Amino acid sequence: MPSAIGLGNNVVTNQRQHIHSFYAQDDYRVTSKLTLNLGLRYEFATPIWERDNLWANFNPATNSLVQASNGSLYNRTLVHPDYHDFGPRIGAAYSVDSKNVIRAGYGISYSFFNRVGSALESINSPQINFGNLSNPAIPAGGPVPATFLTTLNSFTTGIASPATFNPITTNIDYVDQNTKWPMVQSWLFSIQRQITSNTVVEVAYNGNYSTRLPIIGDYNQANPNLPGATLGVQARRPDQSFGAITWVDPVGANNYNGLSVRAEHRAANGLYFLNSFTWSKAMGDSEQALETYPGYTVADAQKIHNLAGEYGPTSFDLKLIDVTSVVYELPFGKGRRFATGLNPVAEALLGGWEISLSLMRAAS
Repeated sequence: MPSAIGLGNNVVTNQRQHIHSFYAQDDYRVTSKLTLNLGLRYEFATPIWERDNLWANFNPATNSLVQASNGSLYNRTLVHPDYHDFGPRIGAAYSVDSKNVIRAGYGISYSFFNRVGSALESINSPQINFGNLSNPAIPAGGPVPATFLTTLNSFTTGIASPATFNPITTNIDYVDQNTKWPMVQSWLFSIQRQITSNTVVEVAYNGNYSTRLPIIGDYNQANPNLPGATLGVQARRPDQSFGAITWVDPVGANNYNGLSVRAEHRAANGLYFLNSFTWSKAMGDSEQALETYPGYTVADAQKIHNLAGEYGPTSFDLKLIDVTSVVYELPFGKGRRFATGLNPVAEALLGGWEISLSLMRAAS
């Protein structure tokens, strides 16, 4: 049986991106019991471009590849810049009395770094070409034919030439020209109470909602075979003029909701206890591309045009988490029970030491 190998020409791209951020914040004491923390952040991040315009993008409207060119940011990146990334922040703390405090907060932030690999690099023709070369089968123990193509001599066939570009055998990258950066909304509400002079208990609810997350899929995904049919993948693609089209689809959404209880106790003689318990749920229809976790591998969407079927628990969904921490200050050195008068050298070696222990238990 003949074997086939795929080759692409070696291209080095010099990527560029500019990010600008401005932030203003102020604390406003409304009354003796209520304090507000108000802030507004503005961020502008350009889409990624290539220094020498070695950049291309698929345009579904014209069913063709568009090459980058000098000129505006859009000409160079083939994605419209987003100038609307405002991130308001508001926090409030209210002292009910000397032992009870209520806190709340809300904020919006953006992500400008997403691990989607070459899919975001717009490596399309003529920068990258893929092709198949067939070699004859070698009989067991037989000599290797002189015409056998190896990695080194296969380029003599012209497989790396832009003239050999075949949109059916070359994987095309597609980044929507109206892609916006992922946005995360976060919020918090907590009630804290001082039980004794050394013990504090806090109950809190926190959550976040992430939208516009990039999902990797095949824009030209093949339809399933009809009952009894045995058509190949290419014959089942909606667009017969192209093969696989790697699509960075910015429509993913994840959400997290958690209820936590924290107990903190400062005992005498430098002993400190902390226990935090969280009951939470993380759901969504997307994961960061190319990520792998123990016992869990992130896969592409089964049906990129039907993301409702992808919604479910995320890879970081842990229903129950309990963390217990103990810290003990060794009683030696300045400000402690023993050896308070050590010279500077001995103080540096023996003073100020702590012993800590943490134990975490989790269940999904």
